[in-house]
Amino acid sequence: MALNTRNPLLLHEIAHHVASLCSLQERCDWAYTCKTIFAATVPIIWEHVYNVEHILQLIPGIKITKEPDPSVEGKTIISILLDEMALSEDWTRYWRYAPFVKRLTLFTPHILDGDRLRVQGWYILLVKLREGALLPNLHTLNTEAPYKTSPFDRLAWSALFLSPSLRVLDLDTGYCEQRIDPQRINSSSLLLAALSESLPDHSKNTLSVRYEHPSEHALVSAFPTEYQEGYRWFNNTPNLAHLRKLGLTVFHSPQLLCDALCVIGHLPLLERLKLDFGVGLEDEPDGGYDLNRTLPCSPTLFPSLRRLHLERVPNARIFRWIWGLKPLVSGISMARIDRRFSFNSQEFNTSIIQPMREGCPSLSNISISMFDRNQMGVLETACELVSRIPLKELELRGMANWGSYPVNHQTSTFTHLRRLCILAPLELGHWRECSKLVKALPNLEYLFIWPAVLTLETQSPDDAHIKPALQPIEIEIREPIVAQHLTKEAGKDHTRSLLLSCLKTVWPNASFLGGWIAHSDSL
Repeated sequence: MALNTRNPLLLHEIAHHVASLCSLQERCDWAYTCKTIFAATVPIIWEHVYNVEHILQLIPGIKITKEPDPSVEGKTIISILLDEMALSEDWTRYWRYAPFVKRLTLFTPHILDGDRLRVQGWYILLVKLREGALLPNLHTLNTEAPYKTSPFDRLAWSALFLSPSLRVLDLDTGYCEQRIDPQRINSSSLLLAALSESLPDHSKNTLSVRYEHPSEHALVSAFPTEYQEGYRWFNNTPNLAHLRKLGLTVFHSPQLLCDALCVIGHLPLLERLKLDFGVGLEDEPDGGYDLNRTLPCSPTLFPSLRRLHLERVPNARIFRWIWGLKPLVSGISMARIDRRFSFNSQEFNTSIIQPMREGCPSLSNISISMFDRNQMGVLETACELVSRIPLKELELRGMANWGSYPVNHQTSTFTHLRRLCILAPLELGHWRECSKLVKALPNLEYLFIWPAVLTLETQSPDDAHIKPALQPIEIEIREPIVAQHLTKEAGKDHTRSLLLSCLKTVWPNASFLGGWIAHSDSL
């Protein structure tokens, strides 16, 4: 905090700054110091709510109980009961804190991993929702619910906290039941129905199917024991035209996906789109899908989209088809790819690189998972990508090994790459291969690596064969994997000294980020 004697900070400003540096528990303790500090700290405490239970507890008359799940050891049944008194009671306490909430993650990983939720009294919350958004300043909403959540509860949870203020909405669950499909009543279909209302007529006419709000009869048929006909609970979706980031579960039918993209593409401010092809989806129909479907060439589609995340792409044909949808991909500068199809090194260029290079000439940042254990290594993959696409940033995830440095790139240099993140274990015996990055990447500014310590007898690379790179570079090192037969501390200490020796030999002007290695810089 800069010292300014002419304009000193007031107490509430100091309190706010201190709270911003604390953990959640420390913030709570800090808030109870005095009224001034409480008022300055409460907005920070409530800014990000990481479990919807904290918000529900503000509602008058609500009861939340937890008991062991008799059918699954170690899991919990969470029961949420709303009484009718909630409609007539004073909500002052709720509205004291609700306006501070800007980010909401409905459920923690512990709850998502096998716990069960039972909700009685949905109608009370959904009726209350008619008065306006329950979280009027909400910016980010993640609606993922536990696997055993019923379809109606999933729908209700996703609708409950929608607000015109939303900028980031993640409806992606990866489950088949939540995919985009006009024949299903789920959160994705309701969203598309709401967005379709503002489409111009000529855009609606290009759709092969229409997304519309489900009728009362359809809702009763789909949820006979939960939905109360006549209340029109799900017909008041707020205007979400200001969304900047959106995540959805999709089906790999080109027809359904094209229709959905035609609707989503009219969001004027959408900067990032995540499409998750999900799990447990049906096989392709006999004869395959019609991959001739495309998007209309309209400048009004995806005017602001710059980041595309593709999760669990099922096959190379669908992957190539997506990157051929020019209105979707032409403005992309960053792509994150998690594919579920295999390829060898010969197919890598035609299946992955070529479609991206041809589809989006401005692509400069790629994050890609590579789960083929016996196929390409880190070094070969990196060289193939940066030799064909002028990337500034590259992240490689899920790879099993670094492999050998490719012979055909021994003399290549890639001056455009600035940041390289490799989430694959680097055995210390492979440092000689790693050091070849120095010559290939003369302008590298940031490197992230993940060491693996399998033995304490690893030798350092031969200094005589390394021409050091003198550019400043920031290096971040993930805490290493240490073999079970080594003591953990011995492995860590050995790794610290060896890493610093090797990295300083390669990059003598490096600075180290993160607590694990940075404090050992003087070793």
